[in-house]
Amino acid sequence: MKPQKLVMSAFGSYAEETILDFEIIGEQGLYLIAGDTGAGKTTIFDAITYALYGEASGSVKEARMFRSSYALPEVPTYVEYTFLYKEQVWKIRRNPEYLRPAKRGDGMTTQLAEATIFMPDGKELSGQSTVTKYVEELLGLTREQFSQIVMIAQGDFLKLLLANTKERSEIFRNIFHTKLYQIWQEKLKTELKLAKDSYEDHQKSIRQYLQGVLLPECENSENYEREKAPSYLEEKKKLSENNYVNHEVWKELLNQLIGSDAKIFENTEKELCKLDNEVEQIQLVLEKAKEYQKLTRQLQETDINLEKEKALYEKAKTDYDQAVKESEEITELAMEIEKAKTMREQIAKYKDLCAQIQTIGDDIAGLEEAAKAIDTKLQKNVEDVLNLQQQIVLTEKVSLDKAQKDYQSSFISYAENRTRYEKAEDAFFHAQAGVLAMRLEEGKPCPVCGAVEHPMPAELPSEAITKEALDEQKNALDMEAEEMANYSQRAAVAKEKYEEAVRVYGEIHCPEEKVQVFFSDKKPKPDVKQLKQKIDSKEQEKEEIRNQKLQNAEQTAAKKAMAEGLQEQEKVLQALIPENVESWESELLKKEREIQHRKTVLEQTSRVYEKKRDEYQSLQNRRIVLQEQLNQFEKIDEEALVQQKNQLQERREVLKFQKEEVHHRLLTNRSILENVTKRCSELEECETHWQMVKSLSNTANGNVAGKDKMMLETYVQLIYFERILQRANTRFFIMTNGQYDLIRNEESLDQRVNSGFELSVIDHYNNSRRSVKTLSGGESFQAALCLALGLADEIQAMAGGIQLDAMFIDEGFGSLDEDALKQAIKALQELSGGNRLVGIISHVESLKEKIEKQILVTKGGAGGSYLRILT
Repeated sequence: MKPQKLVMSAFGSYAEETILDFEIIGEQGLYLIAGDTGAGKTTIFDAITYALYGEASGSVKEARMFRSSYALPEVPTYVEYTFLYKEQVWKIRRNPEYLRPAKRGDGMTTQLAEATIFMPDGKELSGQSTVTKYVEELLGLTREQFSQIVMIAQGDFLKLLLANTKERSEIFRNIFHTKLYQIWQEKLKTELKLAKDSYEDHQKSIRQYLQGVLLPECENSENYEREKAPSYLEEKKKLSENNYVNHEVWKELLNQLIGSDAKIFENTEKELCKLDNEVEQIQLVLEKAKEYQKLTRQLQETDINLEKEKALYEKAKTDYDQAVKESEEITELAMEIEKAKTMREQIAKYKDLCAQIQTIGDDIAGLEEAAKAIDTKLQKNVEDVLNLQQQIVLTEKVSLDKAQKDYQSSFISYAENRTRYEKAEDAFFHAQAGVLAMRLEEGKPCPVCGAVEHPMPAELPSEAITKEALDEQKNALDMEAEEMANYSQRAAVAKEKYEEAVRVYGEIHCPEEKVQVFFSDKKPKPDVKQLKQKIDSKEQEKEEIRNQKLQNAEQTAAKKAMAEGLQEQEKVLQALIPENVESWESELLKKEREIQHRKTVLEQTSRVYEKKRDEYQSLQNRRIVLQEQLNQFEKIDEEALVQQKNQLQERREVLKFQKEEVHHRLLTNRSILENVTKRCSELEECETHWQMVKSLSNTANGNVAGKDKMMLETYVQLIYFERILQRANTRFFIMTNGQYDLIRNEESLDQRVNSGFELSVIDHYNNSRRSVKTLSGGESFQAALCLALGLADEIQAMAGGIQLDAMFIDEGFGSLDEDALKQAIKALQELSGGNRLVGIISHVESLKEKIEKQILVTKGGAGGSYLRILT
C-alpha cells in the first residue's frame, strides 16, 4: 500500500481542509515530517489509520476526539485517503461522530459517524464496520498489525529493547497472538489440579466406604478378630489414622466376612423354614377347633331362625290361598271385558270414519277453492291473450301509418324537386340558344335552321345553369324516385301485415288516444315476433290451466263419491254403538282395574309364599348339613396347642431378626466390596491420568526439575524472537560499522524464574559480550531501531507477504551523533530502496540538511496547524 493523497478537514490540529499530496514527494525514498512539538506531525499517520480502520494509530486517542478544537462550527470533520494497492487506486472517506449546526433552526445536532470506500471499478461500499472489515480483508492486516508494521514509534521499540523476559513476553503475546499457548498452559495447571483432586477424592471415597463395613456383634470380641480376621485391627487403625490403606487386604477381609455371613444366612433360612412348617401344622389344627366352634354357633343360630321362618312361611301360605280363592271370581269379569274389546273396535272404527268424512269434506272444500283460482287464472290468461293480440294489431297499424306518412312525404318532396328540375332544364336549353346566337355571323347559315340572315337572335341569360349542375339535379331526382318507390313498397307490405293481423285477431277496440299514448315516440314499439311468441306461450299455458281444471273436477267428483260411501258405513256403525259411550267406557275401566288389582295381589302373595317356602326349606337343609359336620369333629386341646405355637413363634422372631441383621450386613458389605473394587480400578486410572497431566503441565509451564524455567509460550515466542534478531542484526551491524551484534542469552541465572528473552550485545572490536543496558544513548537508539525494523519485517512476513510500500518512523534521532546519524540514514535509505516510501517524523534540525523531501508542519495559533511540502 502506497499513499497518494490525504485530505484532513477539521481533524486534530488542522482546523480547515488540509490536502497532503504524496505524489509530489515521489514513489520511493526518504522524506522528513518536521515541525514543532504538538504541531500535528503524528496526526498525519493517525488520519491514515483512522481512514482505514476508524481508529487512531495508538490506543490513547478515540475517534470522537478527532474533531478539531480550532475549527469553525460549520466546517465538517472528515478524512479522505487515496492510496495505491497492487497497481489499483482506492479511496476512503470517513468522518467521526461530532456536533454540527442544525440545518433547521439555531441549535446543534449530532453528525453520525460514516464511512465509504470507493473501489477501482467504480463501486461503493458504505458503513463503519463494513468498510473496516473490507479493508482488513483487502490489506490482510488488522489495525494493531498495521500500526506495528507501518508506524515505528520510539517509545515502543525502546521498551522492546530494554524489557525483561516477562515484559517482552507480554509484548510478543499481543504481536504474535501467542496467548493461546498461555491459555493452554493455564488449562494444564487447572487440569493437573483437577486430576490430583480426583485421585484424592477416590482415596477419600474408598476410606469412607471401608468405614461403613459391618461385623456381627459376637465377632467384636478379641477371639473373633484373631480367628477370623487377624489383620482387621491393624487395618482399622490405619484407616482411622488416615494413612495408606492396603486395598487388597481389605478386599480379602470383606470376602471372608461376606462368605461367613452367607453361610449364617443360609442356615437361618433353613431353620426358619422348618419352624414355619411346624407353626403351620399347629395352625391347621387350631383352625379345625375354630371351625368346630363356628359350626356350633351356626347351628344354634339356624335353630332360632328356623322357628321364625316357620311362622312367616305359614302366614304367607294362608295369604296365598286366600288370593287364589278370590282370583277365581274374576272369570265373569274377564268374559265381559272380552266382549267389550269388540265394541271398542267398532267405536274406534266409527271415530275413524267420522275423521275420514271430515278430512274428505276439507279436501272437497280445498278443491272447490282451487277450481275458483283456476277459473280466475284462465280468465286472466284470456285477457292477456286479447291484450297481446291488440298490441300486435296496434303495432301493425302504427307501422302502416308511419309507412304511409313516409311515402306521402317522399312523394311531395319528389314532386317539388321534379318541378324545379324541369324549370332548370328549360333554362338550360334556353341558355344553349343564347350560346348559339353568339356564334351566328351575317351571311353564314344557322347551324339549327340554316338561315343566313339572323334578324332576332336569342339573348344569353345573365345567370345560366351549367350542364354539370343540371346532371346533379337529375341524379338527385332519380335517387328520390327510387327512395319513393321503396317507401311505396314498404307501405304495401305494412298494409298486408295490418290486414293479416286484423283478419287473425280482429279490429282494434281501444280509443285512438290510448293508441297514441301507448305508441308514443318516447316509448319503444313492441316487437310483433316477440308478441306472437308470448301469445303462443299463453295459449300453451291456457291448455295447461284447462287440464288442471279438468283434473280438479275429476278429483272433486271422486272425493264426493267416497264421502257418500263413508257416510253409509257411519250410519250402520252408529246403530251398534251405545248411546252414552263415556259412561260405558267408565264402567268398563273400573272392571279392568278390579281384574288387574286381583291379579297383582295374587302375584305378590305367590312370590312371598314361594320365597318363604324356599327360605324355610333352605334353613332345614342347612341344619342337617351343620349337624352332620359337627358329628365328624374330634375333641382338640386348644390351650396346649396355643402355648406350643407361641413358643415356636418366639423362636421364629429371634431367627427372623438374626436373618434380617445378616441380610443387611451382606447387602452393605457386598455393596462396599463392589464400590471399593470399582473405585480401586478408577483410582488406578486417575493416578495414571494425574501422572501424565503432571508431566505435561510441568513441561508446558517450565517446571521440569533440573531444567531452565521456560514455558511453552516462551518457547514459541523465542522462534519469532530469533528471526527478529537475525533481521535486526543485518541492519545493526551496518549502522555500527561492524562493531555490534545482538544475541539472546540462552542460559538463565535463576532456574526459578521464566527466562529466554534476555539480550546481550557482542562487541566485535574487543570480542566481548555484555548487556544491552551498557550501550550509550545513541547506540541504544540504533539497536532499538534495528530491532523494531526486524519486528516489522517479521510481522509483515507473517501477514502473508502483504504489499506495504510505506513506513513511518517517529522520533529518536536526537540521541545520535553525526556518524551514527549518517549510518542510520544510510540504513533507512537502503530500507526505502526499490519502491518503498519511508517517512521520518522528527524535529532534529540536522535531518533537514540530510533529507531533501520534507513535509513541514507549522502551528497556526488559534487557526490551527497547516503544512507545506518541500522537494
